[in-house]
Amino acid sequence: MKKVITVLLYVSLIVNLSIGLVHFFVPNLENLYSAIPDTSRHALVALAWINFFFSLFLTGLSLILLISVKKILDFDYLGIILYGFMGFVWFCKVILTIMLPWNEKFDLTVQIQVITAIFIFAIFLIPFSLLLLDKIKQFVPKPTNTFITQNLEQNPSFD
Repeated sequence: MKKVITVLLYVSLIVNLSIGLVHFFVPNLENLYSAIPDTSRHALVALAWINFFFSLFLTGLSLILLISVKKILDFDYLGIILYGFMGFVWFCKVILTIMLPWNEKFDLTVQIQVITAIFIFAIFLIPFSLLLLDKIKQFVPKPTNTFITQNLEQNPSFD
């Protein structure tokens, strides 16, 4: 189970890192700012800043978490909290994309965004949940049958 969790941790963080890196270049590759006609320079600069800091957030936190995978696997609370927060960010992305899609129609572009966000959220949620379940199991006492244990102590031969 630990190998599955480790692989999913790395996959989720590498996907997240990739998205963060790609976001640095998307506005220039897609000529995004020219697609918004009659927009003030202030609004365009604000969009550029939002995109830059979002990219920096995804890239930076992904790198920090990639460096800290061992701590996450050892259930270091700060690592788990940061990893859980990153999963929560993707959960919010799913909800926001469904409730406020880019365009009025729920077209193929929006559907791909929703499916991608759900996939990324799932690959964050699965290892997070498995780590929590593993931690919870440590605190749950193992069931014992006290009647059998007491009888074995009193009469080990069962004659």
